[in-house]
Amino acid sequence: MKFFAAARTSANPALACVAELPLIRSHDRRTLGRMAVLLLSGLFCIGLAGCTAGPKWDPRPYQEAHYRARERSAITLVYFRSWYSVACTRFEERVLADAEVRAEADRLVCVQLDYDAYLPFAEQWGVDLVPAIVLIGPSGELLARLEPPISPEALLDAIHRVRDKVYGTESSPSGLKLPLPRLPGT
Repeated sequence: MKFFAAARTSANPALACVAELPLIRSHDRRTLGRMAVLLLSGLFCIGLAGCTAGPKWDPRPYQEAHYRARERSAITLVYFRSWYSVACTRFEERVLADAEVRAEADRLVCVQLDYDAYLPFAEQWGVDLVPAIVLIGPSGELLARLEPPISPEALLDAIHRVRDKVYGTESSPSGLKLPLPRLPGT
């Protein structure tokens, strides 16, 4: 309360405005201040994290996401990244944000894994560099691994090859490939 009494007599107009808020008690003002700091720091961190438009990432841990993919006989796209890597941010901006890549990846179960936190998986699948993409079949087998440099065309080609291998190539009478159905709930 001493702060607000001093604020009323202060020549600083900002402090005087805060003190004149009759509906907000002092503990509420502190709570609002903390909330503002958290909100601003969260927005700052999002800006630093290189969040770009990309595939719809499954927020669950890899094991749960792959279990979901296995239930639906879907392919799992695993993206190994390092949160402090500029190369990963550029890959997200140039490759994963590509409209064609997003459209194809959205038909898969997509999971982001931090390379350092999931090192045993990276070693199991032979990933040595980030950014890296691993395509895993419904039964858990490694179907494709891509390491830098990865272009949008190379990623699309790998997705198409893996999809043809897993699902086979169905053709319509005109010889065009039929689109695969989207996963329910995606």
